[in-house]
Amino acid sequence: MVFLILLFLACCTLNADQEVSLNNARFAYINSRNNGVVMTYVAYTHPNVVDYYKTLGDSNFTMKFDLFQYGSPYELNDGNIVEMKSEAKSIHVKYSYTSMTLGNNKMNNDDFIILAISDDNGSSWYFMDEDDYLNDKIMDASERLIK
Repeated sequence: MVFLILLFLACCTLNADQEVSLNNARFAYINSRNNGVVMTYVAYTHPNVVDYYKTLGDSNFTMKFDLFQYGSPYELNDGNIVEMKSEAKSIHVKYSYTSMTLGNNKMNNDDFIILAISDDNGSSWYFMDEDDYLNDKIMDASERLIK
């Protein structure tokens, strides 16, 4: 029984290299998103998301990646891991962030879910919003590790 618990814990944790790679990529992604650096934001967005919005046309692509659609970029803070799953070389990590936007002369705080995805055993990471992760046209249900 103890062996099964240890095996379960080992499957759901990252090694030091994977953790460093994830933290570096997550910092770059969140920082670019919070500061309106569109090129870096798109570069760290999962290729399936970028390709999907490209196929919808320029206006949809621009609207998806417009970090100034609310006048200034909304800020994501306090990211916490909600769930992590791995299978073969794929690792999916679900984060919950607090999304802060200014609206109606007050600060609004909402939960915002982002998924970090690695398909090379944690060497490189890409990110997508939960809505995109759950969109079968972007991420096939059979590829989702987190349900």
